[in-house]
Amino acid sequence: MTIAIKMIIIFASIVLLLRKKHSLGAAMIVATLLVALLFHLTVFQVWAGVKTALISPATIKVTLALLLVMVLENTLRKSGLLQEMVDSLRELIPDQRIVMGLLPAIIGFLPSPGGAVFSAPLVAEVGRDTRLSVEKQAFVNYWYRHIWEYFFPLYPGILLTAELLHLSMTQLVANQMIYTLMAVVLGFPAGFRGLTRCPRETSNNSQKVNQLSMLVKGLAPIAVVIVAVLGWGINLVSALAVVIGVLWLIFRYTIGQIGSTLREAFSPGLILMVVSVMIFNEMLNQASVFQELPGLFAQWGLPITLIAALLPFVVGFATGVTQGFVAATFPLLGMLFDPSDLSLVTLAFVSGFAGVMLSPVHLCLVLTVQVFKANLARVLGLLVGPELILIGLAVGRHLLK
Repeated sequence: MTIAIKMIIIFASIVLLLRKKHSLGAAMIVATLLVALLFHLTVFQVWAGVKTALISPATIKVTLALLLVMVLENTLRKSGLLQEMVDSLRELIPDQRIVMGLLPAIIGFLPSPGGAVFSAPLVAEVGRDTRLSVEKQAFVNYWYRHIWEYFFPLYPGILLTAELLHLSMTQLVANQMIYTLMAVVLGFPAGFRGLTRCPRETSNNSQKVNQLSMLVKGLAPIAVVIVAVLGWGINLVSALAVVIGVLWLIFRYTIGQIGSTLREAFSPGLILMVVSVMIFNEMLNQASVFQELPGLFAQWGLPITLIAALLPFVVGFATGVTQGFVAATFPLLGMLFDPSDLSLVTLAFVSGFAGVMLSPVHLCLVLTVQVFKANLARVLGLLVGPELILIGLAVGRHLLK
């Protein structure tokens, strides 16, 4: 059996298990076992791969970072800061189109599975005063909920990309944040075409000062983390830990509240996901896949640009999970091209994420369509144009570099 057939079997198993609603962690464990069986790894090789992955600083760092993100989200939500941000935004901005986009964007600062469902009722409430169809309201909620995933360092896809391709977070963020700006711009005509400015009554001047204060207070913890990581070079784990500690002091958390927060935020599935991805990556290394694949693709004569665009898109579309296409394809892509070629890294990420956004098994898309009672095909029709433009821009950026 050739290496190509073996990798197709492994790749297909990941896609199939994720489509069957199994967790990414479970899918990666099965894929790891298949690597060991198909490549005839010895017990010693398997143990060496598992041990290397478990004690890897990268594994520990990503696991801690993701757990602390969940703790921060829980703290902001339970303290009421998140709700204050949303309320103040609605009072400060008179144009309801902007409010409709900002509401899911603010909720999107904190990654949460199916997070679009939290902002959907808020968008629907504002949307009732407009002439927007339910499909366009669903699009606005879904699209702007996900604009940060191209670069935001709190998202698992970005964390995994940086670790698997051995890139600094600052490098990755600086290279990809332009796509968030592009997404903001592209979403406006797709979501609000034909709708003129929709004014609404806002607070008076004295109330606006108070509302602005509430908005700044709510955004401050997230802003501090971003500045600490990207501006001061502090590692993400330390920045999150300090910010969470300060919030607990400000809100006078008791030992019981801290314990409750940690229990609610702790996710065995999240830990399994990170560890299994790292073990899978190391097992491919033990099987010498990384050494053999570049030569195989060279024999086939496939252009690297096509591989970088197509492979992540297919996995992203099939699974609807950002971490899924990153975990399944980036270890391989990292051996097919030099990860320091950031234009190719970006092309792979943008294309893979387009697949995720267009996937009918993406949890946020399914929930959003249900909440708005919208037609899925029409919502997907609104998504296709902006996603194709983003992929086209990424391809052009790479070819013209």
